[in-house]
Amino acid sequence: MNSTRTTLTLALATSTLIAPLALADNPDPDLMLPVVVTAARMPQAPEQVTADTTVIDQAAIEQSQAATVADLLAAQAGIAVAATGGPGSQTSLFLRGTNSGHVLVLIDGVRVGSATSGAFDWSAMSTLNIARIEIVRGPQSTLYGADAVGGVIQIFTKRGRGPLGGAIKAEVGGRGSRSVAGSVSGTTGGVDLSLAARQEQTDGVSAAAAGSELDPFKLRTVSGSATVPVGEGEIRLIGRWQEGTAGLDGYPAPLYLFADLPNYTQTSRQQAIHLEGRLPVTADWTVKLQAGQSKDESIGSDPADPFNNYTFATTIQQAALTGEFTLNDGRLVTGIETHKDKGESVGSFSGSRTQSALFASLAQTTGGIDWTLGARMDRNTPYADQATWRAGLGIPLGAGLKLTANAGSSFKAPTLNDLYYPNSGNPNLKPEKGLGWDVGLHAQGERFEGALTGFEQRIGDLIVWSPVSPGSWTYTPANVASAKIQGIELHLEATTEATRVALDWTWLRARDEDQGHWLARRPASSGSLSGSATWGALQAGGVLRFIGKRYSDATNTQLLTATRRLELHGKVEVIPGWSLTARGVNLTDDTTPDATGYGVLGRTLYAGVEGRF
Repeated sequence: MNSTRTTLTLALATSTLIAPLALADNPDPDLMLPVVVTAARMPQAPEQVTADTTVIDQAAIEQSQAATVADLLAAQAGIAVAATGGPGSQTSLFLRGTNSGHVLVLIDGVRVGSATSGAFDWSAMSTLNIARIEIVRGPQSTLYGADAVGGVIQIFTKRGRGPLGGAIKAEVGGRGSRSVAGSVSGTTGGVDLSLAARQEQTDGVSAAAAGSELDPFKLRTVSGSATVPVGEGEIRLIGRWQEGTAGLDGYPAPLYLFADLPNYTQTSRQQAIHLEGRLPVTADWTVKLQAGQSKDESIGSDPADPFNNYTFATTIQQAALTGEFTLNDGRLVTGIETHKDKGESVGSFSGSRTQSALFASLAQTTGGIDWTLGARMDRNTPYADQATWRAGLGIPLGAGLKLTANAGSSFKAPTLNDLYYPNSGNPNLKPEKGLGWDVGLHAQGERFEGALTGFEQRIGDLIVWSPVSPGSWTYTPANVASAKIQGIELHLEATTEATRVALDWTWLRARDEDQGHWLARRPASSGSLSGSATWGALQAGGVLRFIGKRYSDATNTQLLTATRRLELHGKVEVIPGWSLTARGVNLTDDTTPDATGYGVLGRTLYAGVEGRF
């Protein structure tokens, strides 16, 4: 607590010294001209960004009819998504072959996820009220601190502008699926408002592949914001809450094989709320102050087995003072921020840690060449301070071609489970450390874009839980492993006024350097072929995803065969503002699991109606 107070006091006292700072994180991305925010923590024109970045805009989100953010991300180059069961089951995301805890997830600039497990669970993240998603690949700890080893995924929620209006959407489908969502947005009394809510549920499938009892899922989501202009600046309050309850399976006695557990459920709650203020001090200098809190809870309940009754809860309190100074040929962002992570396993342990940091990043164009340079110092408890750096270069080659190169360092903080779990935690752990680079060739034309990127990342001091002695039932974490990850990403996209076709592909070599094993659930090759078209009142599209062979376990004894899953979707406007929708998921009915022993949602069809008023 003292460290947090000290940092906030220092932030306020030194704000004028940090002058070259400006807004950055959230410049109304769904309404402004195309910009990329996350790559440099300040708005940049896409053609000036050196980092390997993908933006999924509001039009693409709505046209896809995807129910979850994980479904959208699974089609992107460099990303693998794995679920342990059907809808609502634990869902992990691997970016550029790094661990699921090596990607930092932000919602409107607020870090979210579990400080006890060290990762974000994507199972309950719906697409409700989302304006855009930015994916920045490669080490990004210089801008965002701990956990941004493989990259950063930032989700921007919608904000209301224009006349007050509403929208509604309802859908039904196979396996007892049904959902209803509504939203209201617009400007009233000078305040920009956006509010949306959604409820959905399904009978699901058995979480255990060998089971027969269905494990249902129910999800409720509420998201909203209010923006008030203050002089030339603004104050914005943003909040998002979601709660999902899913049936799970486990290892019942006496055989202890993974099978049906009829009454075992897990409730996951995620919440993020923050207040931010933006004030242009001069024409070239804007200051932003942000304070927020996110919560993550995982609650297990099983009347038949006390082992399956648990509560893990995380609270992340965070604050940042940043600003941006516009230069003749670029921008400089500097800032100071802090966050305190508190976590507990109810009835077992509780712990906390504080991270405070100073950072600066310069994005400049010199002689037509774009370059970035950044540095950061993190002061942490209970482990040692960490210094990180990043550099990027973009060289135009003519004819719409551009060569990019990026390099940087990163670190992953030990989880609170790693540090404090009773009779097992290790308070002497060091952070995991990464060093990575990438080189890319990008092409941009009027109707075509493409990118071919090669990358490598080495991660040392990886934390592994292992027996305290051979044959022991007691495990403890230690910094004993290292990994080397190499890969190539390909993105090709062609568009006309009415059509779009895209190919995303990844070749990956991700190995444990100590044992020589492939990292679990990281396919050697994966990709997607997607497309969409519009004919008058009719819209249609789809995506074919391919996931190559991979191992389900770290010792490479459980091989998963290649997977191919097809999704199609369509929408037709029947009267102005009102449309009928239809979609089908896993139309290939490929039930190869993402992890050995778990069930998979098979072929399922949905139909619905949506309208605006």
